[in-house]
Amino acid sequence: GSVQAVRASYLSGGSTASACSTGPYDDHDDLMFAVGPPELDVTPPTVVLTAPAAGYIQGSVQVTATASDNRAVVKVEFYDGATLLGTATTAPYSVSWNTASAAAGTHTLTAKAYDGAGLTGTSVAVPVIVDNTLPTVSFTAPVATSVRGSVQVTASASDNRAVTRVEFHDGSVLIGTATTAPYSVNWDTVGMANGSHTLQARAYDAAGNVKVDSRNVTVDNAAPAVAIIKHANPGGIAVGETIDLDGDTYADAI
Repeated sequence: GSVQAVRASYLSGGSTASACSTGPYDDHDDLMFAVGPPELDVTPPTVVLTAPAAGYIQGSVQVTATASDNRAVVKVEFYDGATLLGTATTAPYSVSWNTASAAAGTHTLTAKAYDGAGLTGTSVAVPVIVDNTLPTVSFTAPVATSVRGSVQVTASASDNRAVTRVEFHDGSVLIGTATTAPYSVNWDTVGMANGSHTLQARAYDAAGNVKVDSRNVTVDNAAPAVAIIKHANPGGIAVGETIDLDGDTYADAI
């Protein structure tokens, strides 16, 4: 490098312009500075993978990261192992990953940030487990198509890894949730509208996959009405006598 100088001069009256004027009212000031090659950038960017968290994933997943640099981040690349998933050039740094085309099992995600000098920084790896296999679920109770009172609603469920819960619904209304087998909840139909109801059992696994089984039942909590509409003997009813209820004849009714 070298030293350079810039001089500012003040000239009074008829003084002739000169870098080194000596007039009695002239003045000058010097600014000296070093000139050299540009300062090298030796600081790599930093990057942190913020989503997804370690654990099970399924379907389309948003992979995101935060990145910073002493000058500027020019891009962030996202990797599944050595496979490039995508590149983001502006914050928030994010790409979409469709795991439907990925092999089931463990994958390692990383983010790699670049600055203008070509320096790179890589995030801590995040392990995830791809699971796009739906659980299975099937109603086992109630067996009857017509129900009343308190009813036990039961289902069997399984998964290639683990069932985390089974939800039971009456249409869009949640009846209850079971987290361990046998998966069962109590359904109190008293106060429910009589008529057809669609029950659903929804089984979930750790990745968020869900499978649904449905069953239609009829709620009937209405007691039958019985009335004696005629009797042949106006004097009373004797034991063993035949009487007519609602037009039907019954013997030994009393």
